[in-house]
Amino acid sequence: RRVQTRRVPVTPARFAPINDMFAEVKSMDRKEIFIRALGETLIIEASEVMQMILSCPKLALVIACCLFANLDNYNPLPMADGFDTAHWYRDFRKLARARFTFCLENPTDHYYLNLSLPMDACLAERLHVVNAFEAQGAQYRQIPDVSQHHNYEGARNLFFESKLLRSFQRWDIDENHSGMLE
Repeated sequence: RRVQTRRVPVTPARFAPINDMFAEVKSMDRKEIFIRALGETLIIEASEVMQMILSCPKLALVIACCLFANLDNYNPLPMADGFDTAHWYRDFRKLARARFTFCLENPTDHYYLNLSLPMDACLAERLHVVNAFEAQGAQYRQIPDVSQHHNYEGARNLFFESKLLRSFQRWDIDENHSGMLE
């Protein structure tokens, strides 16, 4: 079960001790647990993700997948610098496709999100918030309802595990921590 926590931004001064702690962990299993914990609690910068990847290339894909969803200053280019030919980076691009193409100002796309993946779960949470914000704004401004299910929501043709969702706002994203959302 995914536990929703408040993510804390990490300044460069605070990142140094975190990176030192990561370097001191010897076991790859424990390093992976450490990375997953960071992914659940921190907001970091792309340069910090790259620093961790360079310090432990064996866990590059795990680091990228767990921390990429939480980037403070999202820009895919620093993530691609020098790694576009690396094997893990090809796998990462496949997993992060939706995150690379997502635009918060205009989130109109057809998404296939696997909620058990941290990047896809984060994107689903963002879409959930944008949808709720837009619906409440439309109701407040009393503009005509042009939604698919007459609930002011912008999400259309929304399916979870091949079942049509009539309301994205009423669907509990925290209860459904795995499965396909499209």
